Amino acid sequence: MACNSNTSEPLFDCGGDNEHSSNTGHPLKNGPTITSHPITKFHNYLLQKEPEFARLMELRTKGWQNPRGDDHFKTQRHRADTAAGKEAAMFFRVMQQIGDELQEKTKALTLTNTSSDGIRILDLCMAPGGYTASALKYNPNATAVGITLPPDQGGHQVLLKSPRSSVIYHDITMFASEFGIDQVPATHPEYNSFSKERPFLNQRFDLVFCDGQVLRTHQRPMYRDQHEASRLTLSQLILALQRIRQGGTLIMLLHKIEAWTTIELLYRFSQFASIEVFKPGRSWLPSLGQCGRFKQTH
Repeated sequence: MACNSNTSEPLFDCGGDNEHSSNTGHPLKNGPTITSHPITKFHNYLLQKEPEFARLMELRTKGWQNPRGDDHFKTQRHRADTAAGKEAAMFFRVMQQIGDELQEKTKALTLTNTSSDGIRILDLCMAPGGYTASALKYNPNATAVGITLPPDQGGHQVLLKSPRSSVIYHDITMFASEFGIDQVPATHPEYNSFSKERPFLNQRFDLVFCDGQVLRTHQRPMYRDQHEASRLTLSQLILALQRIRQGGTLIMLLHKIEAWTTIELLYRFSQFASIEVFKPGRSWLPSLGQCGRFKQTH
């Protein structure tokens, strides 16, 4: 999702509700429909008023009930988790193609800046770097920096090789000082993993990508599993909104636009920005969802 901000705030989500969780309002696999969450009322309204939504939900339910679908997505997840060599290069190219499609449909990568430091791009959860590669292509005088999970912690290697880009390998959720934690308790199980660094502090960027999602390959303590998607989404947004230039664009990965967390995120940003939602023309990768464009209006 992309977002333009005249204050220094934009957006794009990389987390999302699990499709079988209790707050989506969808039927659990081999279980009852959950009806306690407000999203259920919203979904019921759409089912009555929007025939296309009803048709899509019917198709999704059929997919959940088809064991071949499980096998298909299991294979896709395995490919994404173990991508290396030629397959990693293929994913890198696919992300560039999606960047091209995003540019064609939304012009989100067309950047203008009159400041002395030129056009600057920040990519959070950068690897393999395909989106930034596209942004640099459409902005030949731009420079880019990124943060991404280290490969030795389960992250992917950045394949973008450009003298105009650089990357910091670090778990973005562990910048304690960035998130207002000046003193981590010595008893914390990851005490030694937190960092007081605040990367790119006092720097401003015209375009920010928030493309992170929880990786199954990420080596982390079990206590983090339940809320890791929220930690990652919020970590990206906190850092992004404190780095984006006034009038800048923010692009963020969003899964399941009808999920409660995604709807709430879009609503929050709609309070100060115009929103344009974008979805690639085909499901290039199992991890990709919607994206959008936000431009502050007041």
